[in-house]
Amino acid sequence: MSSEKTMKKILVTNDDGIGAAGLRKLVEALEPMAEVYVSAPMVQHSAKSQSITFLHEVDVSEQKIAGAKAAWAVHGTPTDCVKIGLLRMKEMGIKPDHVISGINMGYNTGLAVYYSGTVAAAREGALNGIHSIALSVGSHEASKFCYMLDNLPYILELSEKAPEDCFLNVNAPNVLAADMNGIKIAPTAPFGYGLLFSFAPTKSGNYQLTGEPTYTGDEPVYDMDWNNEGYMTISPVPTAVDDSKLLKQLAKAAEKIHD
Repeated sequence: MSSEKTMKKILVTNDDGIGAAGLRKLVEALEPMAEVYVSAPMVQHSAKSQSITFLHEVDVSEQKIAGAKAAWAVHGTPTDCVKIGLLRMKEMGIKPDHVISGINMGYNTGLAVYYSGTVAAAREGALNGIHSIALSVGSHEASKFCYMLDNLPYILELSEKAPEDCFLNVNAPNVLAADMNGIKIAPTAPFGYGLLFSFAPTKSGNYQLTGEPTYTGDEPVYDMDWNNEGYMTISPVPTAVDDSKLLKQLAKAAEKIHD
């Protein structure tokens, strides 16, 4: 095992809350290989995407978590937690080598990358120039984390090979390690593929958000396809908000219109 001086520094967060089993199991698994710091929501903040607490104070309290050098419970969103965690670590003279968000209870595949607080926390880490990873297991009652935890060294190594403007989104079925079929590097399913969220009227006259299945392909291609086939998927997700190729195309089109 590496000495403490050379061990990686890892900031762990999530959107299920600081008491979630997935986060606690992740910290325990990381502790032998890294200095672990935790900054996570006091309560659940699922589907908060990249939202931040703006123009309001955020309460932060120190916590004790087995395996963590320090831990902070934040009355804020997952993105708030990453910002607070990075600030607290900076005050301690530490810059994390990785930000890891999870392990989330439920898949964050396909369109979920737009809405997920788990994924947003990893994106926030990447936006700050830190190798970042989102981890999710496919059940809201998830309990089978072993396969993902056993492969943490591999996932961390892949993360270090990813460019700074990208983070890794990792999803695995909630099955025993012996029942997993392996790992696939797979693209994120496009919006509208496999599942679509929409509001439906309720008996009270209000509306309730529901998820409905939509079209899927005949052959496994995307993250959710391979998860359904019993594989853990690793998907690179860019943080870019522009498209250099399209930018050039639009610039040429604009010149013609102006002329």
